[in-house]
Amino acid sequence: MKAAAVAVGCYLKQQQQEHVQVCVNEWARMGLKMAMNGREILQLKGRMSRMK
Repeated sequence: MKAAAVAVGCYLKQQQQEHVQVCVNEWARMGLKMAMNGREILQLKGRMSRMK
């Protein structure tokens, strides 16, 4: 999650430099992607621990 936070920070900084407004839908889409990635990681960890 730290990497995701850094990526979002870099993205915001880049958007500010380009003076582009970030729409709410774009934020929602990015949040959903992060949530899905986190869920997939947790599921993968669960499967790996069962295999041991």
